[in-house]
Order: sequence, then C-alpha cells, then structure tokens
Amino acid sequence: MSNWFEDFAGTPVGLALSEIIDTPERYLDFLTMSENRKPAVQAIGREVAPIINALPTKQERNAASQFCGWRVGQIMRSAGYEIVQDRGRVSDSPFQTGAVWKQVGQDVRLVKARPSVSGPGVVELKVELDNSGAVVGERTVTMTAKSPVTGAVRRVHIIGGKMPIIDACKEALGYAKRMGISSVWVDDPDRLFPSDQWPAFGDDK
Repeated sequence: MSNWFEDFAGTPVGLALSEIIDTPERYLDFLTMSENRKPAVQAIGREVAPIINALPTKQERNAASQFCGWRVGQIMRSAGYEIVQDRGRVSDSPFQTGAVWKQVGQDVRLVKARPSVSGPGVVELKVELDNSGAVVGERTVTMTAKSPVTGAVRRVHIIGGKMPIIDACKEALGYAKRMGISSVWVDDPDRLFPSDQWPAFGDDK
C-alpha cells in the first residue's frame, strides 16, 4: 500500500524535487553532511528552494518540504544509515530542521556473482593481468540503471586506476563501506584472484 509521499513523488512538483535529490552525486553530498553531523537535507536546500517557495500555499510548501525529508530518508536508510538526531538545524533552506544521520556499522563482503544494481550502486573489482604479468584490479561503481522516481539513467564511474590486486581489493571494500554498499563483486573470469587469497575481512567463500 502506498503512502502519500509515494503518491506525491509522481506529481510535477514531486518529480522536480526528485530530480534534484535522487542522483549519485547528491548522495556524496548527503554523506559529507552526515560525516559533519549536519542534516543531510542541508545539501539540497538551495536547489529545492525555488521550487518550494514558488508554491502558492503554506500547506503545499509544507508538503513539498516534508517530501524532501522523506525522499532523503529513503536514500539514507537504503545506504545503511540511521537517524541519530531528529531535528538538526538547517540554514539557507525552505525547511528549518532535518534529520542527522549516521552510518550503521556493517561488514562488506566479496562476492563471485554480480549483485543486482540497487540503492547506491554495485562496486565491481575487475581482475586482469597487466603487461608485466602481474595480477591487478580496477574498481568501478555502477549506479542504479534508472532512478526509481524520475526514471533518469545513471552512469558507471571509474573509482580508481589499476593497482596490485590486494591493494585494489582493500580500496574497493573501503569505498563500498563508506558508500553503504554491502558487497564487492569480484569480476574474475580467469580466476586470477582465487577466494583463498581474498582478505579475511571480506571473504565470501
């Protein structure tokens, strides 16, 4: 059963706000705000203000502001965050308060099969040989193919150049943990990096 936020997401105002909120780059802003113990919605305040302030009634403006908090909350929860303060102060924004979030401790696993793309994305560790015959890894992250709200197509990001496989593995695991992603896909069709060599803190044998 849908709630009114989900219904609001399909309205012209909801779609316009979602296009600002629901992007991979914006998630990084939410992360930065959270690390600095500030409300995540602070990151979108200036961008959503023209849309919200243009609404004709206080009731409509309040509804749009509440939707922003709800949509940011959906993103943060899916990335493994929880609320540590209900009403942090927000400045330069049509809303005065917002939730402060903190990432819940979680283990990140190495997996052999490609996970489905959802939430903040899938981290891939592509394993291959370099020109000298050494085993190296390259890390990429694929964001959700389409935004669940706006339908906008997302992108694949290279998050680091090729480096020795163990170093690349640890970097990929660290990135996934910071981004709230629960697993790293080891893309290794030639089995150059067998699971008995995977770091103990990230194995999924």
